[in-house]
Amino acid sequence: MDSPENLRVSHERLGLAVNCQKFLEAMGISFEGAPAAYSLFSEMLVLLNEAEALDKLWPIFFSCSFCIRSRLQSRAKHLSNLC
Repeated sequence: MDSPENLRVSHERLGLAVNCQKFLEAMGISFEGAPAAYSLFSEMLVLLNEAEALDKLWPIFFSCSFCIRSRLQSRAKHLSNLC
């Protein structure tokens, strides 16, 4: 098992990795999509670990996964109350 050294010493990189992982969880990966999701996540870990510098836009893509999931759950609950 690979051990991403830079993720363990950089709180910024570790935080980005966790946000990406939570984003994937929020998306609800199907059994059929699991291999592709695993591959994508593994490549993302390598990128976060090996990149000299991280692009300042990186956090924007994954930092709002909780917001997205919360909004979707709230809307689903609201719609179920209407029925």
